Amino acid sequence: MLQKYEADIDAISQNKVSPLYEACYQGSIACAELLLNMGADVHTSKNWRTSLHKACMQDKWNVQRILLTYGADKRF
Repeated sequence: MLQKYEADIDAISQNKVSPLYEACYQGSIACAELLLNMGADVHTSKNWRTSLHKACMQDKWNVQRILLTYGADKRF
């Protein structure tokens, strides 16, 4: 559906989060990986916190691993 309608995968919601950030918050590996495969920006942030920060704060190690595989910078 995302591809069919050419959705902006880095669109920011009213809550100021990207779809990838929300997927990481929810711990959705499948959704995070789909977004990353479609080119989602692994470095988008909310209040200086990236998706990797959120995955770490939520103790979502499986999501952390995917983000690092796709080039998330652990120095942020």
